[in-house]
Amino acid sequence: MRKNKKKGRPIHQAKAIDKLKNLGVFKVADAVKLGIPQQTFSRYVANHQIEKVDQRLYMHPDSKLTGVERDFAIACTKFGNDSAIGLNTALFYYGLTEVVPKSIWVLVNKKQNRKYPKYRCVFTTTTNKIGVEDHHTHRITNLERT
Repeated sequence: MRKNKKKGRPIHQAKAIDKLKNLGVFKVADAVKLGIPQQTFSRYVANHQIEKVDQRLYMHPDSKLTGVERDFAIACTKFGNDSAIGLNTALFYYGLTEVVPKSIWVLVNKKQNRKYPKYRCVFTTTTNKIGVEDHHTHRITNLERT
């Protein structure tokens, strides 16, 4: 007598979710690039295997990002690759001020169409490659630029 073995999805599903864990904060397009179909991704969100952290932004519930790093990663993912955390937020991050900023200050190169109450966008024409440290999940101006 043969035992029925379960096929397919459980192993594939575990591998796919592990891939997403390493991304930090990501968009649906990032999951699709890893080979996860959009319908499968929607199922993960509905089953709370993937957490929705902001509009069109997601994160694995067991991700190592917590607190400030998580907020910074969400901001940098929301505003794109040319954005960086800076000004008052960076001053507080480096311990140069005791005043806690009410919103996260983000340097962006292009005008954003919408206003976000959680973020303070500062539009700059200078490049955000000079004087910016890349922390893998987010970018922040270095001490000298800050």
